[in-house]
Amino acid sequence: MNRTIPLLVMAATLAAMTPAVQAADLGVLTSLDVCDATGTSGLTLSSAANCLKISGSIYYEFSAGNYAPRLQVLPPLAISGEPDDDQVSVIDDSGDPDWYSYVEGYLRFEAVAESDFGPARAVIDLYGYQEHEWIDGVESINDDAAVSMDYAYVAIGDTTVITAGLNGDSIINVEDDTPYDWLGTLNSNWIGDGVDFANADATNNGSDYDTAGHVITVVSDFGNGLKAGIGLESLEADGSLVGFVSYGGDDVPLGGHFSFVAGDVLNGTFDDWAIHTGITASIEAFKASAALALNDTGWWNALFTGQATFDIFTLAGTVDATSEDEFGASGSITAKLNDEVTLKLGGRWIDFDTTAADTEGAEVRARVEYAVSEALTLGGELGYYADGSATPNGADSIVDVLADLSWSPVGSGYTATLAGAVNSYGGYKTTFTAEKTFE
Repeated sequence: MNRTIPLLVMAATLAAMTPAVQAADLGVLTSLDVCDATGTSGLTLSSAANCLKISGSIYYEFSAGNYAPRLQVLPPLAISGEPDDDQVSVIDDSGDPDWYSYVEGYLRFEAVAESDFGPARAVIDLYGYQEHEWIDGVESINDDAAVSMDYAYVAIGDTTVITAGLNGDSIINVEDDTPYDWLGTLNSNWIGDGVDFANADATNNGSDYDTAGHVITVVSDFGNGLKAGIGLESLEADGSLVGFVSYGGDDVPLGGHFSFVAGDVLNGTFDDWAIHTGITASIEAFKASAALALNDTGWWNALFTGQATFDIFTLAGTVDATSEDEFGASGSITAKLNDEVTLKLGGRWIDFDTTAADTEGAEVRARVEYAVSEALTLGGELGYYADGSATPNGADSIVDVLADLSWSPVGSGYTATLAGAVNSYGGYKTTFTAEKTFE
């Protein structure tokens, strides 16, 4: 079956949904005048008044080995080029092989037309995935084969943008909190590199405060790096009042933000509230950020990170802490020896409970990357982790070795990786990924 024909039919249908296109002659799809006028580039179709941009991606991952059950020394250990993408666990007693297969597809349609208030947009995102995993010969299936919508909203405006509909992203600013060092702290990695509104440990990965979803928001850019926004989000549930003020930019030596969320606004209780704030300072070769998140329950999460760049070397470090008596620190040195070779050395330490003994863990990791060509990169890692606590498998330290190959032909939007890892307790895993993006 030719899949190109349904795609073009869908694109034309979505373009016809906007009022301006209804009166347009879709036979002039080769015209680029409207797309040039709206500043839209990439894969586009145009009518007399609307420009339709199409973008998306396909991602596939397959892994196999003997790496389950997931009773590893804490925290998770690396299996790929990014420290916490996955883990190699202590080998299980049965010795049965384990494997995993995952595919996801993403497609975005964005129709843009000029108006006297600024660009008018209609955005629809279609997303679906299939996931199959075999652990010790037992299959686990997690399918969402039916295509779902993560985004379906309309927006209008230039310096002030009004948005209404389904938006998978909140307007809340949660920047100024990303660790600068290579490994980052363990708490920040669990919640997605930063600080979060709520306790986000290994069993509660993320905030409990409702944002995004069905929204009505207004965001204004006042120029010179100053932005602000306010709106209602999660209107399909109890509703949240959200807002932010931010200041910053590439040429601004000092910037920051303040964001808030107040929940349960539709029932009038405003029971849940939280804030996220941060500041970033840049002075020549030095850069530092500090961030704080807290909520009405008394939970707080604070982080400080900084870096200094000297010729071929970059030094960076991070510390973070939470109200749950957790404290972590990490640091790294990165050296770009030449155009082909980059070296990284990092370490991190965390105490999961500063009021108790034997709750600490430390990790040291080294990585070398060699650019074989503009499209091909070879990498290797060696890591060691020691845990002060008694883990379910009895392990208190572990060594793992990783090798990976990344191929990204220039101009293709395609990337493929092949990685393999093994640890000192017999766990091993190989992973292949392939991804293509287009716009």
